[in-house]
Amino acid sequence: MNLTDDLRGSRLTLIRAAELAGMHPAHFRRLIRQGIFPKAKKTAKGRPYFDYELLARVAEMLTSGIGANGQEVLFYRRKNSKPAVRHLRRLQPPDPYLKTLAEGLRGLGISREQLTDENLKAVVEAAFGKERPDLPTAIPVIMRRLLA
Repeated sequence: MNLTDDLRGSRLTLIRAAELAGMHPAHFRRLIRQGIFPKAKKTAKGRPYFDYELLARVAEMLTSGIGANGQEVLFYRRKNSKPAVRHLRRLQPPDPYLKTLAEGLRGLGISREQLTDENLKAVVEAAFGKERPDLPTAIPVIMRRLLA
């Protein structure tokens, strides 16, 4: 568990503390219930949080293998030692030129399987290099290449 100085003075939710420890939040809660990890502090409204002191104790328990209750515990590391954080994959917006080109070619009977963005990019680049000619010029050339 890598604790940086920017965490000093901050209050982290149980889920964020579990991510820092490299484990699933449900497993982290189970270890708290068993007394292996210390219980979270509570805000005035009763929400649990972990401050730097508690996180340091959890980090010490992870390295020593001895829980807050004095029990020896084996902690298995994940193969990738990064915290379990979900990243959203950013989708690239569709290329309007390729979309319009595909619609024109589809109207002329070219199948959808042949009109993927990757395939169209490759054919346009092979025919015209980095240029993107107007559609009346491009459609006949690309259609001949796709049907060849």
